[in-house]
Amino acid sequence: MDTPLKASISHVTPQLTAPCLLVASPELIDPNFRKTVILLCQHSLEGSLGFIVNRPLEIELGRLLEDTEGLEHLARDPVYMGGPVHVNSGTILYKGNNHDDDSVEIAQNFYMTGSLERLKSIHEPTMPRPYRFLLGYAGWGGGQLDWEIRQHSWLVSTMDVEFILTTPANEIWDRTMNRMGIDACHLITPETSLIN
Repeated sequence: MDTPLKASISHVTPQLTAPCLLVASPELIDPNFRKTVILLCQHSLEGSLGFIVNRPLEIELGRLLEDTEGLEHLARDPVYMGGPVHVNSGTILYKGNNHDDDSVEIAQNFYMTGSLERLKSIHEPTMPRPYRFLLGYAGWGGGQLDWEIRQHSWLVSTMDVEFILTTPANEIWDRTMNRMGIDACHLITPETSLIN
């Protein structure tokens, strides 16, 4: 007998198309994802991949990459937790008109890469920077994310690059909910809380 998860593997949610934002439902209490906003970069029958964009870590880029030359101008920039998978792996989300061969295009003039050379080319004098450096990522097997969305663990919103890169991390979840016309306070129902 098929479980709901197995049955969902052959059914990818039609309205879910990457790139987009996944917004954690107020009912989602898993500490890995509570009140997170995830940039969903890839979504297919085989699985899904994204990055949490609103969870800064208590470490600055200069300390994390202290042995890497050429990043002195970014030393005070924050590092973000991209997700619970491969937390020792770094990814850079950045916007720009040029990109290298190691970059993957997410949307027009918006890319992701694991190359530190990209960081060395960023010389913006003011904050916020046009990039996010993240450790780890969020991943789902085939059909898993669609099932979680049908269980109301996630809400889906359109992606806005400027919003992601310029909004203070501690405001992204609330402001995304507001942009969707949702009052989060009225949605919290602890008795029906879901674990991802």
